[in-house]
Amino acid sequence: MSSSLAKAGSSGSDVDAPNAMIDEKRRKRMISNRESARRSRMKRQKHLEGLNKILRDEKMKLAENLKNLQQILSGYEVPESDQDIEVSDRFLNPWQVSSPVKPITASVMFTF
Repeated sequence: MSSSLAKAGSSGSDVDAPNAMIDEKRRKRMISNRESARRSRMKRQKHLEGLNKILRDEKMKLAENLKNLQQILSGYEVPESDQDIEVSDRFLNPWQVSSPVKPITASVMFTF
């Protein structure tokens, strides 16, 4: 509303000066915002490139570890069924004594 009063009460050159100044500020702000957005995009792109490089490196490490593990495991023979596995009776019944038990007589316990 004040701009309409300024237009009505003054000459055309007086009205153009404040508008030109506002337009110049707006133009500078737009340019600044564009530059800021460009810098932000570049920063984000560099960050993503860094993350992608880390991801590639970690994938290579995992692939190398998997290869090494497969080489280690290839040296072991894996039974095809549970029947191929032999388990000692000692492991099936751990409380069973494997040697014969000899009774302890009272005369042996109380010898003085």
